Amino acid sequence: MSAGGIKEDFIVFLTYALGMGSVMIAISLAISASNQTFVKWLAKFVPNMNLISSIVLILAGSCLIYYNMVVGKLLVWCI
Repeated sequence: MSAGGIKEDFIVFLTYALGMGSVMIAISLAISASNQTFVKWLAKFVPNMNLISSIVLILAGSCLIYYNMVVGKLLVWCI
């Protein structure tokens, strides 16, 4: 918690929740008002979603391995 106290923390939380909620509502309304255009555009990628997610997963894993071996100095323990 911050030094402000419970009341101030609750106000910050409430402000954050209202801000994020308004963004989510705006995005939901925009997608529903687009007359299924976004859904049709997204449906084009469904057959390739397995390949796309595999590539993203490999890239994320490579970044984690690089970070732990180079920046995190994991190689020091191996030598």
